[in-house]
Amino acid sequence: MPLLVLGRGKDAASAGSGVGKSSDDGGDEGKGKQEPEWDGKTKVIGDGSTSYTGPQPGQLKPTPLKPGEKPPQFVVFSWDGGLQGDDHLFSHYRELSKKYNAHMTFFLTGIYLLPKDKRTFYRPPMHKPGVAAISYPTDEHIRTT
Repeated sequence: MPLLVLGRGKDAASAGSGVGKSSDDGGDEGKGKQEPEWDGKTKVIGDGSTSYTGPQPGQLKPTPLKPGEKPPQFVVFSWDGGLQGDDHLFSHYRELSKKYNAHMTFFLTGIYLLPKDKRTFYRPPMHKPGVAAISYPTDEHIRTT
């Protein structure tokens, strides 16, 4: 389920005001604090459903709105399936992203990395191996994604 947020320059950055402030830093983001140097090791977070994989280059920095300043307008597009399928929507939206300097996040379900001929490796709960509500990709879909 890809996510597209369109904005302009500093407007896009301020669209996320308040994002990234954690309870342990007192919300002082952007006041000279730098992220500690990453040791190159992935760190599992919480129950293991996500991980910290190091700093992400090119991320926008949120800035608080000034008193009386109107929040920026932005547009969010989302769709299921961050996979380069036969419809070529994945590459289409990546091209639009470059053309309009839009930032995108693509959400990729795990079975999109499992080719159709290996679908029985997927063992869903309470279903037979390989059963899924979404289609499996072909080798070509995986290669072009």
